[in-house]
Amino acid sequence: MKIYLYKYFIAFFYCCYSITGWAQQADNKTLIDFNRQLNFYDFEQIRSYVIKHGDRKTYCPNYKDNPHYIVKDLAVEVYFNPTNNDGRQPTENDYNVMYIIEEEGDSIIHYYLYLTPQRDVLVYDYDKQFTDIDTRAFRLTELKNITDYLVDLAAVK
Repeated sequence: MKIYLYKYFIAFFYCCYSITGWAQQADNKTLIDFNRQLNFYDFEQIRSYVIKHGDRKTYCPNYKDNPHYIVKDLAVEVYFNPTNNDGRQPTENDYNVMYIIEEEGDSIIHYYLYLTPQRDVLVYDYDKQFTDIDTRAFRLTELKNITDYLVDLAAVK
């Protein structure tokens, strides 16, 4: 009986370990570190600029009256989502999700940037646009150009 329980425990442990490894691998594919390209300070500068100089616009039913800014030179729209969605009026520091929509001819590219509590900036590949390595490299370079433009814009004020 002890051997049976021991084998059962080992099999259960192995399954849990395998599932955990698979989940981490999935997270590594969908969450992309963007700290080298955009640090938390620049993220916060962009957020402040959009809140002060932009307007308010709703782009989906979950988030209403979001801070919004249009960058006509780049054909880009920037939104900020609050991390708390509990019905309270969000403060500036609650807007930790930057949603960027880039129009390229007939196609639209979506970028989701998250400022984590640890002050890391991550890109979330929500709709699996960046699964191909070459596409990922190209899109992250495009996103870097957009965020550089926004940082420069926020610095001028």
